[in-house]
Amino acid sequence: MDDRRRYERRPLAAPIEVLDAESGQLVGLLADISSGGMMLRTDRPLPPGQKLLLTMDVASDGDGPPTVIEATVRWCEPDLDPATHVAGLRFEGHTPPAGVLVEDLRRRLQQV
Repeated sequence: MDDRRRYERRPLAAPIEVLDAESGQLVGLLADISSGGMMLRTDRPLPPGQKLLLTMDVASDGDGPPTVIEATVRWCEPDLDPATHVAGLRFEGHTPPAGVLVEDLRRRLQQV
């Protein structure tokens, strides 16, 4: 398969919940992250082009406020398990600088 990614992806060993910022409902679990976006595992298809306002707790001490992420769904397809999907999201808007976000996640996951 032709890999056209512009940014290095970092797979995650521990699941991190990604929530809808308005409803607080679970959108999916973070599967990997790069400087340009992230991949989620979700129990429902997400339509490409959909704009999302998401939150996730990436503070390494667990005491900080959740990180707010603006993202656009770039693609979504069934996962190996037919009950789930994987979706690629691109960071948008006022999302914290991706390098900071990735570094915060890395620090948090080292403590898990």
